[in-house]
Amino acid sequence: AFSALGAAVVLLLADGRDARNTFKEVDMEVCVFFAAMFIAVAALTNTGLPAEGWGHIAPSALLSTPSGAAVACVAIVVLSNLCGNVPVVLVLASAGFVEKQSGVPAETSWLLLAWVSSVAGNLTPAGSVANAISIDAAKAVGGQGPSFAAYAAVGVPVT
Repeated sequence: AFSALGAAVVLLLADGRDARNTFKEVDMEVCVFFAAMFIAVAALTNTGLPAEGWGHIAPSALLSTPSGAAVACVAIVVLSNLCGNVPVVLVLASAGFVEKQSGVPAETSWLLLAWVSSVAGNLTPAGSVANAISIDAAKAVGGQGPSFAAYAAVGVPVT
C-alpha cells in the first residue's frame, strides 16, 4: 500500500497539475469496493473455511492428470462466477491450491490459476469486477447494461 501511495505522489508531482483536479477523477466507489473486497476475502480466509472446502476438492483436482486438471478448471470457473475471479485467486492461494499440486511445478499451477480465473471472468457479469465497472460506466453515460442472458450469449462462447 505504501509503495502505491509513494508512486502516486511521485506521479502527481511529476504531472505538474493541481492534485485536486486529479483526485476529482478518482472513482472513490471503485476504491471502496476493492478495499471492502480485500477485507471480506481476508475475513473469509481467516475462518479456515476455504482451506477446508478446497481440502475436499483438492484430491480430485490434481493438475498432474487430465481429469484432475479438468476438475480444477471447472472448480475455478464456477467459483470465479460465484465470487469473482480476483477473490477466488486470493482464496485458493491461501487454501493451498499451488502447494497441493504434487508433480506439477508451482509456476505451472500459478499460471493455470491465473489464466483460468481470468478467462472465467468473461462468462457472466459476476465473474469479474471489471465487468461490473464497465456495465456501470455504460449506464452512467446513458446506455443500459446487458441482461444476464445477453451477457452470457457472448460470455459463454468466449469462455
